[in-house]
Amino acid sequence: MWGADEQAAKVLYYLSSYAFGHLYAFSDWFSSYFLASGSLTYTNPNAPTWGYWTFLAIGEVVNPNYSLPVGYYAEYFGPDKVLQSNIYTAFRGMIYDFTLIGSLACMATMGAVVNYAYLRMLTHAKAFGSQAIFIFTLGWMYQSYIFSMFAWSSTIGAAILTAAILWSEERIGRIKPASFKSRG
Repeated sequence: MWGADEQAAKVLYYLSSYAFGHLYAFSDWFSSYFLASGSLTYTNPNAPTWGYWTFLAIGEVVNPNYSLPVGYYAEYFGPDKVLQSNIYTAFRGMIYDFTLIGSLACMATMGAVVNYAYLRMLTHAKAFGSQAIFIFTLGWMYQSYIFSMFAWSSTIGAAILTAAILWSEERIGRIKPASFKSRG
């Protein structure tokens, strides 16, 4: 069996890989893509992808003939015995899809939509679509270190289903909208 030092080293290796690997992997990919100075050679698309990587569930319907490059899921970044990860964040796909400046514009647009959804939640008791958008935005933010949450059609369906359930629950009277009376 392993000694205590070997077990501690193994736990530290896995902790480093799962908790922080995406930061180093994305940084190396970013350096490789923009500065040609990464430690690995990455598989990058040869043509513009126009949102395919970020909104994969929709992209597969719109362009079923496009396929992700073969090496995308098999690319592992990691210095020996320190960490290892094949997670490159949702931002790698956004940069492929929209360029660096375009990905910032995409994030600003998504932020404006979520801000509007939040404002609607605060001012309208029956803002079911806004509530669903807000709930799934929190999930998207939590998961952005891995891959875009819009890669799976089930996410889009779940957001629509959540809004429908909230709407129907209010319609049959189980949920009573909060009163928005000013205090003062």
